[in-house]
Amino acid sequence: MEEQKKQVLRIGTSIIILLLFLTIVEYFIGQYVEIWWGAVVLLGISILKAFYIVRDYMHVGRLFAREEDIHTESSASRTVSAGRALPSEEEAVS
Repeated sequence: MEEQKKQVLRIGTSIIILLLFLTIVEYFIGQYVEIWWGAVVLLGISILKAFYIVRDYMHVGRLFAREEDIHTESSASRTVSAGRALPSEEEAVS
């Protein structure tokens, strides 16, 4: 279980770093590229960032998962969210 927490945290941290890097690239493209293709590159980077945000932080994959997959995955996704531990269902009820 502890290994799952570390893996979820590692993936979340790497996605945050990737989004930070893409934001810095967007800034420099917006500042220094004056050719028409700069807008196309910015649009592509924005779509890529939106994909990662929706996939990794909004849990859209659960909409298309089977019922069994949601229950087995719920314990791993419930453990770490935004870098902090969340209470289990039993702790939340009491």
